[in-house]
Amino acid sequence: MSDDKFDVVLARRELGDLVYRSCRVSGCTVGVARRCAANLTHAAIHRSEALECFLEVLAGGAESVRAFARAADVLELAEAQQHLSVEFAAEVPIGAISLAIWQSCERGRCPTAIADTTSATSLVRSIEIVATSPSEARVTASQQREAYALISGITVGLRDFRALEEHASAFLVAEKLIDSAVSG
Repeated sequence: MSDDKFDVVLARRELGDLVYRSCRVSGCTVGVARRCAANLTHAAIHRSEALECFLEVLAGGAESVRAFARAADVLELAEAQQHLSVEFAAEVPIGAISLAIWQSCERGRCPTAIADTTSATSLVRSIEIVATSPSEARVTASQQREAYALISGITVGLRDFRALEEHASAFLVAEKLIDSAVSG
């Protein structure tokens, strides 16, 4: 039976760690890699196809990963400068800015036309921002998804998990190599 018929349940921090390590392998700084991991982990909890989205980015190479990881900074800078719209240099998957969107909404500046459940693979080139706060129902639904992920984990496909794990493994030296050097 094929790996794509099986799922793996990951802890939130485990998924975040694998994304972080993959970003570091691709040349991202510590802060950029952390921010990317936070956005993608948020997307995995709140949106569909988050890991698939990131694996497509990884397949695009190091520059693709760095552009994906920096997208949240573009949104935050536009918000800080009080702009009513955000323009990205190229189309950005929602998975790259998922947490940044939510945090912006918590500060009263919500992007229009992006639902909480919009797929992580959906692409945007620009975002319009309006001054509003998330509704109580929206906050409650988000809190429920967060609680479920903390208790039950995040389910991803086994094949996708293995691909992410393989990419992330280049970040650290394998224990087997260290053991052979110490005992040899």
